[in-house]
Amino acid sequence: QKYSLDTGAKLFIIRWCAILGIGIPVLVFWQDLQMAVILGAAASVGISGLSNAVVFPKYQQKIGLVKIGAVQRILCQCFPLFLAAFMTIYVVNAPKYAIDKYLPEEVQACYGFISMPVFVVELLNGFLYQPSLVQMALEWKEQRIDSFCWRIRRQWGILRVKRRLVWSLSFVPTA
Repeated sequence: QKYSLDTGAKLFIIRWCAILGIGIPVLVFWQDLQMAVILGAAASVGISGLSNAVVFPKYQQKIGLVKIGAVQRILCQCFPLFLAAFMTIYVVNAPKYAIDKYLPEEVQACYGFISMPVFVVELLNGFLYQPSLVQMALEWKEQRIDSFCWRIRRQWGILRVKRRLVWSLSFVPTA
């Protein structure tokens, strides 16, 4: 909304680094998963509170009264985004759930090996699209369709090159 999607991504990275920075040593040294989760969650809440207090005043407008109608309107407008994110996660994980339920663990391992190139391409796709989402949204809003379509074609070409690279690196024979 304030053309600062990068700020949210940076805060997300800082929060996850704190979670991993606390959780991994607890798992390695004390081998206590429950304690690692609790301390990781505490770190996440602490970092979120601190970062929100520092960063959000630069972007946030003062809100006096929360109107239920406005909240409902935002929820309705954001529902397609929620549905798309949920379906993306579900579709990616549905085969794993089915394999886990009906087939032995060896098949799950084979599926993991086969699906790894797809996962890497999806990850690279996220790195490619996230920085340009704001610009794409502005082009769409301002009806600069030629610029929007050019950006989509360029990203599609980059993804094809990355897909070929990942696919070729996935099947390199080892000695």
